[in-house]
Amino acid sequence: VEGPWAVVKTDIGIAFANDRGCFLYDGEKFVNLIENKIDDCTGGTWDTHVTSSSLVGYQQKGRKILVTGGTNNADVYVFSLQTGGWTKLPGVFGASSHTQTNLVTFFDGMVYWVDCHSGNPNYAYVWQDKAAQNITIITKDIDFGHPGVKKKVSKVYVTCSGTVGDVDLTYGVD
Repeated sequence: VEGPWAVVKTDIGIAFANDRGCFLYDGEKFVNLIENKIDDCTGGTWDTHVTSSSLVGYQQKGRKILVTGGTNNADVYVFSLQTGGWTKLPGVFGASSHTQTNLVTFFDGMVYWVDCHSGNPNYAYVWQDKAAQNITIITKDIDFGHPGVKKKVSKVYVTCSGTVGDVDLTYGVD
């Protein structure tokens, strides 16, 4: 890892991120959390997201690992320990050229950080899941229990809860 800002303690082990992946060490084995979910090859999605200043945080509420990256650490990949899925939230930290502190899990289980704007007071922020933004949800390969057998899927239902307006849904297959 590039430094202590890329390592965090979770309720089931230690998580850390580098340009090869996001790993979870449970005291016995390492698991790459992006394996078969996010492209990790050179010049791929993960490799271009993670930088030497990427931050890793853990939010106890919802059991989520956050990995910042992209231009000025503005984008965040969020991994749910409950579902095993990744969500990409582009531009959550803004695109201005500023620095921020490490992501810290506070006594209330929430992730906090301070944005350091030159010439302005420093502001403390708390991570909150945002509903009104573009998100990317990446799931594992779904093989319906029979890998290697061709299937015909005729319907897929997606359920959104909360106050959601128009939702544009796109998908990809391989």
